[in-house]
Amino acid sequence: MLNVNDAPDLFTPGDQATPVDTPLDVSVRYLDVDIADTHTLTAAVDNNAVSADVLSVGGGQGALRLTPSGGFEGNVAVTLTLTDSGAPVAASAVTTFTLTVT
Repeated sequence: MLNVNDAPDLFTPGDQATPVDTPLDVSVRYLDVDIADTHTLTAAVDNNAVSADVLSVGGGQGALRLTPSGGFEGNVAVTLTLTDSGAPVAASAVTTFTLTVT
């Protein structure tokens, strides 16, 4: 029998909004049937006017902080990637949502 690593499921937090100059903390949830796997969460934005910092990941939950640059208004796509430590090969899940800064 071959060991198969199943990809985790990463649930989108849905589109988010924040006022100008106001950081936003976003919670994300995930599920992995391979319960022994550890996970890494990364966040990328399509506009350098917003920074994305992962604060935590573990136990089926993650948190990140999105911080708009001073005075920025507009929409930014945020892409989250969750990668597990599974063997024989790590597996990933990806989701994208929109941050609106008004």
